Amino acid sequence: MPDSAGVERRVDEIQSVSVTFDPPLDAAIFHAKPTAGMIVYRLSENRRYVAGADTARDVPLDVFLVRRRDQSNVPR
Repeated sequence: MPDSAGVERRVDEIQSVSVTFDPPLDAAIFHAKPTAGMIVYRLSENRRYVAGADTARDVPLDVFLVRRRDQSNVPR
């Protein structure tokens, strides 16, 4: 129903049966499947890798960067 200024106003009322604050989170939501080219960190090794394609192995990030640098220095 409009008020005296012609502005439409509405109030909705709800009743909650229960409210949960900070519910426990499923650990699965924090895991993502690496895709080729993604930089991944292995906590157990304290090392970063570049994820390979399904059939390729992951490459340590430092090795990957050296290879990229060497490839970029090749005359064209």
